[in-house]
Amino acid sequence: MTKVQVTYHLDGPVDEAVMESIDKLHGAYGLQVVQLSPALDSLFVQYDATRMGLDDLDRVLHSAGLAVRRVAA
Repeated sequence: MTKVQVTYHLDGPVDEAVMESIDKLHGAYGLQVVQLSPALDSLFVQYDATRMGLDDLDRVLHSAGLAVRRVAA
């Protein structure tokens, strides 16, 4: 298992819809941790890189309804 952490910037404010979208991610294949930043403007996502790549992770987040942009490392 190769754990990788990626930061995503939220394109809008955190509201009920964003929280529901984050909730949809629990149990998604390969995702291990999805956490809001203390400032509520970013998501920290930890995933298993042996199960998915960054493009796959982007698709999972967007398909859950999250408007996010990956922050360059």
